Amino acid sequence: MSLFFQGHGGNKIYNGTYNSLMIGGLTNHSTDMLDFWTPDNTDTNIPRPDQLEKNANARPSDRFIQNGDYMRLQSAELGYSLQFKSKFIERARVYVSEQNLFTLTGYKGYDPDFNYNDGLFSRGYEYGSYPNPRTFLFGVELNF
Repeated sequence: MSLFFQGHGGNKIYNGTYNSLMIGGLTNHSTDMLDFWTPDNTDTNIPRPDQLEKNANARPSDRFIQNGDYMRLQSAELGYSLQFKSKFIERARVYVSEQNLFTLTGYKGYDPDFNYNDGLFSRGYEYGSYPNPRTFLFGVELNF
């Protein structure tokens, strides 16, 4: 059995995807928009929806900067080996392996371990990067 945990701490991410889901107008929204400001709900940093976007609520803001800390089970493998007293097969090994099994994070985007661009002004800016894939592998290894 082997487990490989990987993580990162202390970084902040500007979540551009979350920004686009929190603007007014006729677009898709995050469910966080339901907690927008009203005279009865003043304990929020989400401005009230504005279909014409007169207040420029979509402009860059520190409310879209999120904690990028995470801990991920990057890979896990469990295997069992069998010895044989045969002419043809000396040894057999059966195993199951997984990658990106789970991620512990408070980040609201797809994946806090996104592909950083090399541009000087775009580091730490995430805008719809593809998440890392989760893979499962089953195998049998035979030694003749």
